[in-house]
Amino acid sequence: MPAIINTGAAYIAAKTGASEPVEITQFVLADIDGLDHSQPVSLAETLPAANTIVFQAAVSQKGYLTPDKVVYSLSMDTSIGDFHFNWLGLLASDGTLVAVAYVPRTLKVATANGIQGNSITRNFLLQFADAQQATGINVPAETWQIDLSAWLNAMDERERVSNRDIYGRSSFFGDGWKLEQDGSSYKLKPGIGYVAGIRIVNAQEMTIAAPSSIPKEICLDVSLQKGVNQAVAVITIFMGSPVDYVDGSGVQHYVEKISYIMPTGATSDRRTVYDVGELGLINFILTRTNIYVSQQQYASTTEHGIVKRSTKAQVLARADDQTYVSPKQLWAALDHLIPLNVGVFWHGIIDDIPEGWALCDGQDGRPNAINRVIVCAGDEYQPDAIGGEDTRSTSSNGAHSHGASTASAGAHSHSGQANDGGAHSHGASTASAGSHSHSASTGSAGSHSHTISVYNHTLATSRIPSHGHSINSVKLLKYPGYEWSNFGPDYDPGDADGATVTGANNGGGGAHNHSAGSNSTGSHTHSVSIGNNGTHSHSVTVNSGGTHKHSLSIDSAGAHSHSVSVNSDGSHSHSVDVRQRYYAAAHIVRVA
Repeated sequence: MPAIINTGAAYIAAKTGASEPVEITQFVLADIDGLDHSQPVSLAETLPAANTIVFQAAVSQKGYLTPDKVVYSLSMDTSIGDFHFNWLGLLASDGTLVAVAYVPRTLKVATANGIQGNSITRNFLLQFADAQQATGINVPAETWQIDLSAWLNAMDERERVSNRDIYGRSSFFGDGWKLEQDGSSYKLKPGIGYVAGIRIVNAQEMTIAAPSSIPKEICLDVSLQKGVNQAVAVITIFMGSPVDYVDGSGVQHYVEKISYIMPTGATSDRRTVYDVGELGLINFILTRTNIYVSQQQYASTTEHGIVKRSTKAQVLARADDQTYVSPKQLWAALDHLIPLNVGVFWHGIIDDIPEGWALCDGQDGRPNAINRVIVCAGDEYQPDAIGGEDTRSTSSNGAHSHGASTASAGAHSHSGQANDGGAHSHGASTASAGSHSHSASTGSAGSHSHTISVYNHTLATSRIPSHGHSINSVKLLKYPGYEWSNFGPDYDPGDADGATVTGANNGGGGAHNHSAGSNSTGSHTHSVSIGNNGTHSHSVTVNSGGTHKHSLSIDSAGAHSHSVSVNSDGSHSHSVDVRQRYYAAAHIVRVA
């Protein structure tokens, strides 16, 4: 779009300030390589290089539209050419560059060799305060000086941009322009849509041939093109990726994807759809925004209505579901429930501590609770106090002993067994027990006999009845002091044990021995009495029984206690682990 550049503004200001006329006298046309005519004119613009200027001529016509608008025109007939231009400038009478315009690259051709050239008119509209008075232009602009095509094009573009602001890149009402499969072909349903602000209407169902290969993107190619008496929307079907472009005539095309044909042949709708019915867009918007509800009807989780902002009391009460909470109220409620510096235990991964919370690690003024147990502050412990230890050592008290006494445990006994002591013997002596006797009784041994020897004895003859002995075999024993006796023919004095006399018949008595065998008397017992031998003792030697143990049973001594003395082990101390049973969790504090 044309613009009065800095040098032009300064020129106009200087002339009007000095009450001198503003004199615009010439047009300059240039062909500048790489110039983008869609970009705004640089206000610091200067005259192009001389080799780019293709034409320079005096103003053909000038006139005013309004007191603040004047038009300068350049007419180039068929005698002028041949050249291209894309830059126009207005020069003042003193050579000052006043205004500049960028235009699409245009070809100016002169008539030559029987070939008709073209005539081109270019109009330059300047607008500034009291322009008509400053330039001294008193002639109204002629109709031919007004580029009606430019005006109409600008009107159409303004409408398109306005629609684009409302409907976005694309919008379709209901089923308008929806692609559906119909056997081996496809159909576009009738309806209305907007693409890049251009309104497109499909008056009736349109059949589209199936693409030669699938899957395939289906697009609408939309452009606004001039007709005989108006600009019309031109729509064609394009199969491929959507890319906007400008055609060879300088017309802008907008390509919008509306559907996707899948490998199965089914369609996937890609339109942006709104249920705008016969009542139109305004009704659709009003219905969605619920403008029609009563001002006394408040919204809830189930009903549409007006939404009220909750009060702080309602937020803290947690009972209302018909009002909204602002971020400020939300954080105020959070601060009320969980104030800053409140610490809690985090049972997750330390790297996942939530935003607004931090580990109590001693950083940034936070307490250091790592490897510590929390204790409640109060009379003994002040906030932020630290202390304690994992282990404790008792102080050394030097050599010492401990006295102890067990409590009476009542009558009881102890059982034990000595360890294996190897082969050994024991000496023992019984204590003197004084004069005493023992009684014993043999048990019945069943039917048996005994051999009896009656030793040398003497009876008075008066006590011996008349009798004789028939001796088959008598053993003669020597009696001490009487070894000299002659007892018969078989007596041998050298026999220290005595002699046996056989076949003798003795009719006399006197001192003699008897040897006899008792008959069996059947099962019987004998009573034995061992006489008192006076006070005496017995020595006993217990021979070794080989490697063995002794069982020991200590009988109860009645209720009693034991005194125990623990001897000192010298100066020493003890190390004690004072840690309690624990479960490890991160201690975190709210910081934001």
